[in-house]
Amino acid sequence: MSHSRKLSFIVALSFLFQTFSIAQNVITQRNDTYRTGVDAAETQLTTSNVNSTSFGKLFSLPVDGQVYAQPLYLANVTIPGQGVHNVVYVATEHDSVYAFDADDPNQTAPLWHVSLGTSILCSNLRYCSSNLTPEVGITSTPVIDPLNLIVYVVAETIVSPSNPTTPKFTLHALSATTGAEKYGGPVAIQASVAATGSDSVNGVMTLNPLYLSQRPALLSLNGAVYIAFGARQDISPWHGWLLGYNQRTLRQIAVANLSSDGPYGQAGIWQSGVGPAADSAGSIYVVTGNGDLTAPTGGQSYGQSVVKLNQSLVVQDYFTPSNYSSTNSSDADLGSGGPLLIPGTSLILAGGKTGTVYAVDTTNMGGYNTGGDQIPQEWQAESWGPLLFGGRIFYNSTLYLWPNSDVLKAFSYVGGATPFNPTPAAAGTVFAANGYRNDPAISLSANGTTHGTAIIWAAYSQSGASDGGDYPAYFQAFDASSLTEIWGSEMNPSRDYPGSWSKWSPPTIANGKVYLASFDDLVDVYGLLNQ
Repeated sequence: MSHSRKLSFIVALSFLFQTFSIAQNVITQRNDTYRTGVDAAETQLTTSNVNSTSFGKLFSLPVDGQVYAQPLYLANVTIPGQGVHNVVYVATEHDSVYAFDADDPNQTAPLWHVSLGTSILCSNLRYCSSNLTPEVGITSTPVIDPLNLIVYVVAETIVSPSNPTTPKFTLHALSATTGAEKYGGPVAIQASVAATGSDSVNGVMTLNPLYLSQRPALLSLNGAVYIAFGARQDISPWHGWLLGYNQRTLRQIAVANLSSDGPYGQAGIWQSGVGPAADSAGSIYVVTGNGDLTAPTGGQSYGQSVVKLNQSLVVQDYFTPSNYSSTNSSDADLGSGGPLLIPGTSLILAGGKTGTVYAVDTTNMGGYNTGGDQIPQEWQAESWGPLLFGGRIFYNSTLYLWPNSDVLKAFSYVGGATPFNPTPAAAGTVFAANGYRNDPAISLSANGTTHGTAIIWAAYSQSGASDGGDYPAYFQAFDASSLTEIWGSEMNPSRDYPGSWSKWSPPTIANGKVYLASFDDLVDVYGLLNQ
């Protein structure tokens, strides 16, 4: 067996072990801490039975607000007084969390529903954006501790009824069986660091919810939950904050500010909703947007960078593209796309608004070099316009991505000094509608590496519009080998219409069903018909 084939086999084994370790449960956004976007334990859905005759929308789950967060899933949960259920968990911008039976089309009520406070009206904010309207509540995807059956959620609420224009963030630990607050929660999210930036006061910089959005999914790692923040519609001053909390006590254990010593700060962590990534050694990775860059001269600001931190949130290494000056001045965020760790390797992938994919070695990330990037590889993945948002998929030695205004593409992992073949191994024929930020949200399901079971699920806006408004969505399934469409909501729209696109919320696949969030205050449930 050649070196490259051996390496690909090791990658596949490592990936499968990582995915099977959580079985069919979907406890975190994009399925795992590597953010691969893969459920490799799906035994029911195949490329043979996912078609317009056998597969379609089964029912919808009504909620009280828009759903930006990816639905999460636990199998065989005992709900007090209601028996054992497969449960899908849904968080809304109305600051509610729901637990529904994942399979019952006749349910008239959720298994439980809790309100975490009063959401803040966008019109009441000093800086209201069409990207998140009419209300702001729970925007990030929660994370579940499956052993202790706890759902960790960050809610944004008004400070008080008498002060409806000022937001605050709180961390909640909810029982997955009842929705009750656990571990003394909720706790107010507050933080400060020693700083010299322009908005520091007497050498201290304080987290200010007025200027921040909590968009990235939460990360659970070794008994701690990590929470990232970026800008609220690019209104200064904002900063890239990353906070860690003990999962059993909700005590804050770590704080990082990735733009604490520059004149502008910024370097927000938003990643189009993708959460911080974590590798098997426990290192944490984020990708920042526009902001000051003082790290090359010994400072503490990491604008436009891939940043590696330890669990105490101390920066260990970083990579900043050599074109930092031009991209930073033109709002070409590297951090518009989330991180993707490649299982079984030391590589992390990042790519943002320039359409370039960067493959970075996490053991030596390369820092910042104006003469050229010191990383294993970079290539232009976007054919038509330089935009990458949201997350990518890595499965069976293949990287899948669907750029803005482009087609679905597959790139082969080959190992060696140039780890990816920059020429697509396959490309689809369906173009996503042209529109800024209209990168399809994609996930993959498969039964291990069994031939004929790997399916890519994709949702995007029909019109290309993709702010916080209600725009009709397409929902499609593709054979992951050929990238040909095998099913689409437009094949039988009266039955399968997915409602309004929930921007960058990946489809959740579990136990033969697919759960798709909607801006129509719904989660649609798809599966095999007549079962």
